[in-house]
This record gives sequence, structure tokens and C-alpha cells, in this order.
Amino acid sequence: MIPLAAFAVAACLPVDAARERITAADMARALPEWSQAAPDAEIGYAPAPGVVRVLRAPELRRLAERFGIAAESARDVCFERASAPVAAERMLAAMRERLPEAHIKILETSRAAAPEGEIEFPLSGLRGDYWYGRITYGAGHRFTIWARVAVTRTVKRAVALADLLPGKPIDAAQLKVEIREEAPVQGVQPDASSSEEFAGCLPRRRIPAGTVVRKEWLDPPQVVQRGQLVKVEVVVGTARLVAEGVAEASGALGQVIAVRNPDSQRRFRARVEAAGRVSVKGTL
Repeated sequence: MIPLAAFAVAACLPVDAARERITAADMARALPEWSQAAPDAEIGYAPAPGVVRVLRAPELRRLAERFGIAAESARDVCFERASAPVAAERMLAAMRERLPEAHIKILETSRAAAPEGEIEFPLSGLRGDYWYGRITYGAGHRFTIWARVAVTRTVKRAVALADLLPGKPIDAAQLKVEIREEAPVQGVQPDASSSEEFAGCLPRRRIPAGTVVRKEWLDPPQVVQRGQLVKVEVVVGTARLVAEGVAEASGALGQVIAVRNPDSQRRFRARVEAAGRVSVKGTL
């Protein structure tokens, strides 16, 4: 196979982008005698996009003899996989499938001829001003395409009105919610719909006033406090009973903390289920 620019024969014959093989039917379009063979008889591999496959006259004569075709081909035949530059409109449609809520403007696109196939622009391909995608064609082959884009989306962000200190529960009055236009960033947690969403959360680090608060900087609110008298739901087999215990540590929903039986002074591990309530399997 050789690059298209290096091939001097007139037009090459196109091979459907979804196909992996050149067939006798493809050959018959250039050499009528090949209509003697079964149309789906496989001649050889189809070329990759942007590359031509040239069948020289001596090779064609050997192939004709193999398929029992009476032919004396005196010219070469070339094939190329059907391809064309991808329209910006098709790229934009694929991008909107990934970010339907975003404002997307395409500034420039790759101009290389690409095979026909399914277009995809994964979010992992969005890198700064460039969005890299792919076309899947044939037997799972992939062809890379790209576009230079301007992508923004309308988001709600919680902004600190005062310094938020590590380990100190956030008060809703310390936050305000702003509507902003931002470029999508992988790994950034969902928007804050209200200041109450972060109320009670514990910062892991100091968050200066004026900073957008990220969920990944916060620990969830502690709904059980150390020293608090809590209800303990005990599950023993199919039986359930409710007792009281004293929390030996603070905990958020789903966390496992130490709890003390006030009568026996025995300590055990329990899961925080709600404000002032924990559960444990076994006996106290």
C-alpha cells in the first residue's frame, strides 16, 4: 500500500468504509471479466483510510487464473476506502450528545478525509480548546478526528462569603450561590443548587472568602456527636430491638463509630443511620 499522493493512476475504485475486504464485485467495476466470479468472492484486504491498495497487472493475471477467469489484464487497478472530510455539523451533533446542556462553538476542524462510521466525542477527549473524537468503522477500527472548540455551560457555584476553617461546620449564611459560565472540567463535582447543600459540612482545608467551594474539599455533616445519647437498633438473626447507647465519637451518615452501652460499659461498633440513631448486628 502507498500514500494517495504517490499514486499516479487515474481515479481509484472506492471500497465501502464498513467492509474489510475487496471483492470480485469491486473488481468488476474496473474489469468487466471479473463479473464471471461470485460477487462476494474475497480478493484481498481493503486499504486503511488515506491509503490506496494497488493491484499490479501481473498480480491481477494470477488472481484471474485462481478464480478461473479468462483475462489478460494489461493495467494496474487501485482501491481506496471511501472517505471524506467530516462536516462540522456532524461533529457538533456528536458533541451535544455528551454535553447537551453546554454552549458549544466549533472554531476549526480536522480536514483529513475520514471513513464513514459512528462519530463519538468522549468527555476525556476535551483538552483545553481542543476536543478529540473518533470514528468507528469496519471491524471496530477507529479513526481520530478533532475540533478546536469554545465550550461553556451555565452552572451554579457556592462561593464562600467568609473564610471557612478546617473542621468547623459551615453555616449556610457563610455562602452565596452564583450563576456562572464555565468550561467543563473533569472531576469537578456537580453544581450547588443552594447554600443549604453545604450547610454542616466540614472543610478539610482553609477556604478563603471569595473562593468557589468544591464538594471534594468537604467532609459530610456529622449527624451524631461524641458524648450524645443515641438510639441503637440491634439486629440479632431475625429479631430486632432498640436500646440506648452513648456515642464515643462523632460520625456522618454511613460511618462506623464506637458506641458504649451505658449499663454494661461495653463498647461496640455501630453504623450511623440518621441523626441520633445507629445500628449494629449482634449483641450489646
